This record gives sequence, structure tokens and C-alpha cells, in this order.
Amino acid sequence: MAVSSRITGLPSEVLEHIFGYLTAEELSTLSHSCRYLYRSVNELDRLWKWHCKSVWVCYELDSKCTSWRQQWQLMCRDFGRYRRCYAGVKNAWTRIEGYLRDYEGTA
Repeated sequence: MAVSSRITGLPSEVLEHIFGYLTAEELSTLSHSCRYLYRSVNELDRLWKWHCKSVWVCYELDSKCTSWRQQWQLMCRDFGRYRRCYAGVKNAWTRIEGYLRDYEGTA
């Protein structure tokens, strides 16, 4: 039995669970290996949304995007060279959100 036929036999929920361990770059690379995986990876909008949130602190789709994968690609194209800085920005953003929640709770 070929490896590709074993992969195509897996339910989408199992593939999503397995793909959840991959980085966005690994997902992109995987999607170029065959048509089935390309479609499977592109349909995992929830995973792409998680990657956008965790790396780019992006909670809403841009008006130009119809999927979170497109959003990921747009962010990489526009801000990819700053990706290493985003960890610090994300941490600062999380602290600011916490301060705002605390402030709203006391107001």
C-alpha cells in the first residue's frame, strides 16, 4: 500500500490533529507535496487562524482575504521580515490587553 493512499484514507479530523503539530511553514511545505494535501491543508481554516493569532496577533480577516490561509500569506508578504520581532510585540500586546481589562473592571 502506497503512503499517499494511507494518508488519503484518514478522516479530516485526524489530519487536522496531526497538522496541528506543524508550524505554518511546515504546513505550507506539506501542501506542495501533492494535490490531496494541498486541498487538505487549505481547508484547515481553524489552524491557519490559530497561526495568524499566535504569530501575527491577527484576530480578524483583512477585507482582501477570504480565508485564514490567505491572511497568513498576506501577513507574510507584508510583514515577514519582522516576524522575529513579533514575539515581543505579541507579549506587549497581551500585557496591554490585560491592563485594559483591569481598567474596564475598575471603571
